[in-house]
Amino acid sequence: MTVLTRNEFYKLSQACRDYARRLAVHDQQKVDRQLCLECNQFLAQTQAYDLLRDGLKAIRPARPLTRGLVMTAFFIVSFLLALLILPGLSRDAMTFYSIAWPLVALGIFMVPPSFYGTSVEQIEGKILHMVEALQAILNKNQLDVTEAVFFTIKEMLDEAHNELYQQIYLAHPRQM
Repeated sequence: MTVLTRNEFYKLSQACRDYARRLAVHDQQKVDRQLCLECNQFLAQTQAYDLLRDGLKAIRPARPLTRGLVMTAFFIVSFLLALLILPGLSRDAMTFYSIAWPLVALGIFMVPPSFYGTSVEQIEGKILHMVEALQAILNKNQLDVTEAVFFTIKEMLDEAHNELYQQIYLAHPRQM
């Protein structure tokens, strides 16, 4: 467990603001493997701090499973299945397999990527939760920062909060 110092708190606030800006340019519904891995690293880094551990333990790591990975795994499994099992089957079973295989592939393709992976919108929610945890620490003034630093950090966290909230709101305008 690492002690959260004022300097590290400032750097975390800056990183959250920069991360929120970068997430704003991505498609909300898309699963981006690189963003998921980056989110997991950032989450592990922030959960290592003593003051943030309790507030962030409910956040689960992002799942970097993209549609391409799922479809590739399906094609490999179905190809191996066809090579190993189909030669010994009857003609009716082969016909069933040749009809069912494209339908199953289409069905898997139609499943939204956020079902099996973490979408950019879900990553934004995770980062928003981190920003709110940082804001709670700042508002309690647990790190005894000076007034100038307090308002600088507050401005960065407010900017990150507003950016993330706006992106989530744009994805679901009537549900907020």
